[in-house]
Amino acid sequence: MKVVYEHKRAMTLIGFSERIRQSEGRVQCPAFWADYARRYKRLWQGAEPENGAGEGRA
Repeated sequence: MKVVYEHKRAMTLIGFSERIRQSEGRVQCPAFWADYARRYKRLWQGAEPENGAGEGRA
């Protein structure tokens, strides 16, 4: 298998306006998802997974 890494200046997540540079990803991506969870957790509170997600986790 041949793996090729392409250099990209920034990554855009569809549906979000946040842009994170590849060089800042280790810090900015976790911060982005923490903020996302804080803002939108009400959307999935009390919801049961339909696809078995999370099964078998301690």
